Amino acid sequence: MEIWTDKELEVLEQFKLRLLKRREGGKKRPPHVITRDRYWTEMEQVKAYQGITRLMLEDPRQWGEKTFVFRAVLGTGARIGELANLLVTDCHSDGVLILRKTKTQRPRQVRCTPEFMPYFQRRMGSLPSSQTWLIENPGTSQPYSIDTLERWWDDIVSAVGLRRLTPHAGRHTYASNELATKRMTIEELQGFLGHKRREMTSDFYLHSMAEFAYRDLQAQPPLFWAAALEEITRALRNNQRALRPADETTGVYISVPPRS
Repeated sequence: MEIWTDKELEVLEQFKLRLLKRREGGKKRPPHVITRDRYWTEMEQVKAYQGITRLMLEDPRQWGEKTFVFRAVLGTGARIGELANLLVTDCHSDGVLILRKTKTQRPRQVRCTPEFMPYFQRRMGSLPSSQTWLIENPGTSQPYSIDTLERWWDDIVSAVGLRRLTPHAGRHTYASNELATKRMTIEELQGFLGHKRREMTSDFYLHSMAEFAYRDLQAQPPLFWAAALEEITRALRNNQRALRPADETTGVYISVPPRS
């Protein structure tokens, strides 16, 4: 049996207090989450993808490169500077990308999300054999500058009408989605994001996991979230590593990803 970190237990305790408040007839909505202003919500993401689809239908030549960069940030979690320096030879057909010019100067791998994968494959299939960079200026055969990609990001955000956030918010959105959908554990996400310490990942993104889980529970009948409250209480008491689903029939889990 492995022991949770203090930060993980703190998040579960906050989650438990939210459920208790609901059972006692308190506020229906969860309190402000510390990272909420740093990533886009599900509804904002839907709005973003609907918006860039509309832009591509209106003028694909103007918006094609810009929308690809936007999707790539949300679909890989890579920093925009890492994407700017991504070689075609480091892009593999299975969706694995090798980032060589990173913040830590150590190469690392990222993986395309299932949502981004069709756009990535289409991009790879359309590149001329002479192209060196994934996002390349055809006039100079050099990668676009980071400033250019950041301007493209701002253009998309303005055109779609999103809450104005920096490209780094796309990285936070990616990470929150991967944990909330349980496609990655904390350890896997740590590797893809390039964090030196596990705590750097868990301290930031476990709050978003509690937020997603709590909103899922709000749609369930009282017996469901009462069972979830009992499960969380037991986990906090035992300080164990894994939680079981509160209800096998719904597929909603209240858990923190296990360590490898």
